[in-house]
Amino acid sequence: IATTLQVTTAPPVIGNLVLLRRGERCSILLRRETERLLRAQPFLADASVTAYPDGEGAVRVEVVTIDEPSVIGTLGVSSQSPYLRAAKYGSGNVQGRGVSALAGWREGYYYRDTFQARYANYQLFATPVQMHGDAIREAHGYDVSGSVAYPFFSDVQPRAWRVGGGATETLIPFRAPGREPASLGVRRQFLDAGGVVRLGAPGRLAIVGGALSMERATTDQAGVVVTDTGLVSDPGDALTGRYGRRRSARVNLLLGYRQVNFLRVTGFDALAGSQDVRRGVQAGLTLGRSLPV
Repeated sequence: IATTLQVTTAPPVIGNLVLLRRGERCSILLRRETERLLRAQPFLADASVTAYPDGEGAVRVEVVTIDEPSVIGTLGVSSQSPYLRAAKYGSGNVQGRGVSALAGWREGYYYRDTFQARYANYQLFATPVQMHGDAIREAHGYDVSGSVAYPFFSDVQPRAWRVGGGATETLIPFRAPGREPASLGVRRQFLDAGGVVRLGAPGRLAIVGGALSMERATTDQAGVVVTDTGLVSDPGDALTGRYGRRRSARVNLLLGYRQVNFLRVTGFDALAGSQDVRRGVQAGLTLGRSLPV
């Protein structure tokens, strides 16, 4: 089934990740970084980039990639009613376009069913910009988040940035001596945006940037107890009116140093898979200050 539904990654998707360009100088650094960048994609299992002489002063670059199996599917069944307990289906590389999509469901019994949807586009507008979105309706609450980012893929790129946000609602349990834990409903909204620039040469560089983050949280005024047959009111009053609304905004300075190289290995985290092991030193520092807003 997986072989039948598999669609090979489209050549333009691969081409958007190749750092070597027609008419430019072919360097060993760009060739190796292209291989590493391709292998880092979740829909590719392996990649090789080879340069061959092609006339005087020119080379021909051959890029070969091997796809990961793209079909995602799970099924949960039981010998007792309800016989179907959970199902999930999706693709890690929809039609070979570098897009991942997934939908899922799980039986909730005395609570509401859980529904999940996930989407990721690893080449938004035919560029290395990535977009991620997740939405889950849980038995208690929900979790929605999304982001658009140009990650720091390689030492040769000059900048990176990210914008993200989301909202959650969940029950937070509190331990209660001598009885069942009580839970308090919490709703949270958050937003962050930031960017960095590279200073220095590939292999030994510094990263400098900034970010703004905001968060708002609200808690219920009374607790509940989660049981096998539903929610019941908390018989105690320890959580009643204990927490209110919290809001914060923070501006952050981002600093980093990186002196690393990569070694291609086989069979480290997989039986026969190739990966790039990072060697060297890197450090990051975030300095932030709250804002009165």
